[in-house]
Amino acid sequence: MDETIQQLVGERRRALHGVDDGHRPWGLALSGGGIRSATFCLGLLKSLAERRQLLKFDLISTVSGGGYIGATIGRLCTDAKSPDDVREIERALGDVDRARFGWWLRANGRYLIPGGLRDTLFAAALYLRNLLGTHIELAIAASLIGMVLAATNLLLWDAVFRAVDLNSVPPDSVSSVTDLDATQYVRLLVEWATQWPTLWFTLVGPFIASVVLACAYWSVRDKYSPASILLQIGMWLALGIGAAFIGGPLVQRYSGPLWITPAFVGFAMCWVVALTWVLFHGRRKLAAAMRNELTDRLASVINTALLILMLGLLDRSAWWLAAEDSQQRVSYGAVLLVLAAVLRGVLPMLLSHRQEIPGVGKSLMLTIASLLGLVLAFCLAAWWIGVVYTVALLPVFTPAGLDFTRGWAWLGTIAVIIGSYAFVTGRNFGFLNVSSLHMFYKARIVRGYLGAANARRLGASPVDQVSGLEPPQVPVGEVDPHDDLSQLRYSPQRHGGPVHLVNICINQTHSTKDKLFNRDRKSQPLTVGPLGWMQAGGAQWTQAHGDGALTLGAWTAISGAAFAPGLGRLTKRGLATLSVFAGLRLGYWWNSADAGIVQRGAVVHSSPLLMKTRFLLLECFGAFPGSSSANWYLSDGGHFENTAAYALLRQEAALIVMADCGADPDYRFCDLEILIRRARIDLNAEITFMKPRPGADWKHLEAFGSLNDLASPSSQACLALAQVRYASGATGQIVLVKPNVSASLPVDLVNFKAANPLFPQQPTTDQFFDEAQWESYFRLGAEIGNRLEDEMLSHVATGAVGLFVPDDGQPDSTPHAGKSGDKDSATAAAVGSMSRLQARVLKAGAVTASIGIGTAATFGVAAWQGIDSWRAQRADQEKSENGAFKDLTERWAHLHSGNGSGDAPALLAAELLRTGDLLCREGSDNFMARFRLSVRIVDDAKQACGNEVAGQRSPACLRLLDPGNGIDCLQPAQAPPCAPRYWARDYSGQTGSKQNCSGTLPEPWPVAVWVRDVLTGRRGEETQVATAPPPPAPPVALPGGAWPPTYGPAAPGGSVPTPAPAPATPPPDVCAGAVIYIQTYGTALRDKARNWRGPWRALGASVPPIEDVLSTSRRAGRAPPVGHPDPTVVIREDSSRACAQALIQTANSPTGQPWVIKLLPRSIKAEPGAIEVWLPRTRDASGN
Repeated sequence: MDETIQQLVGERRRALHGVDDGHRPWGLALSGGGIRSATFCLGLLKSLAERRQLLKFDLISTVSGGGYIGATIGRLCTDAKSPDDVREIERALGDVDRARFGWWLRANGRYLIPGGLRDTLFAAALYLRNLLGTHIELAIAASLIGMVLAATNLLLWDAVFRAVDLNSVPPDSVSSVTDLDATQYVRLLVEWATQWPTLWFTLVGPFIASVVLACAYWSVRDKYSPASILLQIGMWLALGIGAAFIGGPLVQRYSGPLWITPAFVGFAMCWVVALTWVLFHGRRKLAAAMRNELTDRLASVINTALLILMLGLLDRSAWWLAAEDSQQRVSYGAVLLVLAAVLRGVLPMLLSHRQEIPGVGKSLMLTIASLLGLVLAFCLAAWWIGVVYTVALLPVFTPAGLDFTRGWAWLGTIAVIIGSYAFVTGRNFGFLNVSSLHMFYKARIVRGYLGAANARRLGASPVDQVSGLEPPQVPVGEVDPHDDLSQLRYSPQRHGGPVHLVNICINQTHSTKDKLFNRDRKSQPLTVGPLGWMQAGGAQWTQAHGDGALTLGAWTAISGAAFAPGLGRLTKRGLATLSVFAGLRLGYWWNSADAGIVQRGAVVHSSPLLMKTRFLLLECFGAFPGSSSANWYLSDGGHFENTAAYALLRQEAALIVMADCGADPDYRFCDLEILIRRARIDLNAEITFMKPRPGADWKHLEAFGSLNDLASPSSQACLALAQVRYASGATGQIVLVKPNVSASLPVDLVNFKAANPLFPQQPTTDQFFDEAQWESYFRLGAEIGNRLEDEMLSHVATGAVGLFVPDDGQPDSTPHAGKSGDKDSATAAAVGSMSRLQARVLKAGAVTASIGIGTAATFGVAAWQGIDSWRAQRADQEKSENGAFKDLTERWAHLHSGNGSGDAPALLAAELLRTGDLLCREGSDNFMARFRLSVRIVDDAKQACGNEVAGQRSPACLRLLDPGNGIDCLQPAQAPPCAPRYWARDYSGQTGSKQNCSGTLPEPWPVAVWVRDVLTGRRGEETQVATAPPPPAPPVALPGGAWPPTYGPAAPGGSVPTPAPAPATPPPDVCAGAVIYIQTYGTALRDKARNWRGPWRALGASVPPIEDVLSTSRRAGRAPPVGHPDPTVVIREDSSRACAQALIQTANSPTGQPWVIKLLPRSIKAEPGAIEVWLPRTRDASGN
């Protein structure tokens, strides 16, 4: 027995008996199990107290629910003024049915919501408030990460945008990779790299670091030789410098790849750095130590690379969410919230032992749940980061081009707001406990159980008798500060009460690199005793001080924090995430340094920077530092060991009466298994279970049985005996009390068992006991406790020599096992097999099972009918859509047939309007988008209607050509200019130039220009900067403008041939601020058009890459635009006509046809300053 416990036990013995005879202690172990355990143990203690045996026990060790009643008894004994008061408490506990504190305990069967509806609303409001607060803090954490990612994106996107020239010859136009010049190499590298998340660019750092570490590892020799290392350094320096000077000419002369020279120089420098590290460290360290350090650092580099990979995926997913429209983004967020709400109901059932799943099945279920939690965490983080991207990145994309200053401005704004809040409140470590359910749980335990010992609350002494017909009028909703007391003043042993030990779990999933811990348990025990004495793990007892000692109610609540992110050996990152998202946070963050309880090597002073956020994320992902830090995450003691006998075995108790009340419906004794294993490993104590010796004569022997007997329906046994051989050589006895029914129970318990087949092993998730449930568990504990008579316990404590033999797991022969052919013996055996459950209980169980199957079948049929109805609706919808599409194709074929009548366009237009109005209603799916050919049908119908004489068009054609007809699926999907795109632009050149954000609004960075020049080996061209357009030229009187091909065919008379260009050279700034979009059909005229870009840029215009409209239409699944028969320049306003004429003047017609200028109608929205140059179809492209 530890010296501290010996002193406390000696104090109680001297107070109670006047002398301490020094015998080894007796102990009571009250296990976890919530209110089920608390109520059963109260009945057990009643029977012990009734026979005046309770005070024979020196120690009471409790976990979770057992602690509720253990703390109540300890609280009563603490308030005692003399040993006689303690004896009076024992007497009152023996008659607890009539004691005032017993009435209070019974009245608080629903201790979480004893006040009915008002308490229910109170609990719901508190839960929702705390859940919202937790999710807000998680959103703040995600936003901080999102702001860093957004800044990285803005930085790299802007740098690549400024450094890469899309007007250069694309790499795919070169026949061989070795023929690429430096500019094209850069373009090819950027084109490949921009297919991946931005952050993955930074993987270059870990890659180089890993190469250096690998080189250093292979450079370490068992015998340190500075001369050899210096020689190698010189060799690699010479090779690197030589490659830098002669590599370029050699590559150019022999047509080698340009990347080989910089790659080799970089590799040589890695060797130089690695060898230099070995040179300086080899003098002080052994070769084995250096290899270990290098390998450890390589592992850290790999860990960093994995983190970058994960953040890159998070960044890409967040952008995908940000690019969605706001309604879609909100719907995704709503789905995640609903998912979190569903988890709130499912997770407690998953973590409880309602149905034990053996072996691999249970492990697989927990693993799947953990993976689900990690996926949900990823999705929620991506959603919040997507919100940040919506604010900070989307404003970069403007109709006039990219404006990164807008992104930096918005990012700075939210950084000031969110960052200020995060940094200012980051020191509020107490938020972690205030926002959890600990405070609520603690308040309910203090009021419901410790309040039973508060004479001020009860209005009289708790041990006074009270009538059940006239209960006292005590307000249940009031908070009384005298219910609880500081652990430093908690001393039930002072006048002879048992020493109360509260058992708690310290969660630990990782530690410092130089400290070992049990990674399978993921936990350590913490035992809290009277007067603030505490023992953490295997350390010595230490007395806490100050506010860090907490209160009795706080420790009792922490000991019962069953549903928490930290679950001891069952802790998984995904399960912790689910628990935090669902608001199931009963655990407690405790700063052990405040109480003076710090283990060796622990980090005492943690950085206050973002402390709240950091530890909330640790809790969210189940990463608990445990003994390596002063901040411990505490949870249910059952997460380490649930029977509460572990602390008594540490004290080498002579007799332990253990109430094993954990949920165990199949009687597998899982908690007992853990106790036996940990006692053997930690305490070197061997526990051997016994069974009654056949033929032994002892009147109490029928109450005992083997573990199989306790689970068997043919046995009446509810007790089992185990012998303990301690490390010191001493022996002890364990009397196991296992809740189970027997034939001798009162009729009300039998009927309750019939109505509730899981009794007495109902799930721990049920914490709301009604009167019948409370009374049944209480009475069952009392009935089993009646078997623990004084003479029996004393005899067992001495060893019960000759009465028991080791339990070998085999059944004993019984007088009932007659011959197989003996009918009477078989009948007797059958009756005996049902002796634990009475016949009406078995019948009720069968009826309950039948009702359950019928209910399940009813729900199954209803679900199938719903699914079948949905399938029928879908089939009808598909049938109507297919029929409508068949009619459309017939009308379309009639339009293109050679013998079609003149009303074919009108008939097709009418059919389109009818179909669109029927199947494309607002808010429904886009029917037309599901058929690729339907886009071509709509385009052809509009073209045919447009070709009709304006005054003779049919009403159907007029309605179809009206952009405001209200049928969205018949309107062309027009991508906005400078559409938001990851990496800001498409560097592959496959996106239409109008949507590829080619505006060059910001000034180029000097650094970016210098890097570009170094990589490409040329002096960079100045990026064209948008300036204010010059005063508009005098308008030229021309006929009305025509529709450009993108929006429909041109109206007659909408274009005129441009006169021959004047020989004078156009002004150099005539096209300043203009963006020239060149559209071709195929690649036949691409090379000729590419030659115009230089002269046109000299006029002040920005010329994005050429767009092949055939390729663009093919990728979009749309029919290509009709086009123009002549080379055409489409302008938006007359002020651009001078620029259009200058463009024509500096470019020869590619087909020999005269150029045409067309004015875009003002009703058509277009990018300001945009000019479209359309080249006609060639013969090669005519078939597309």
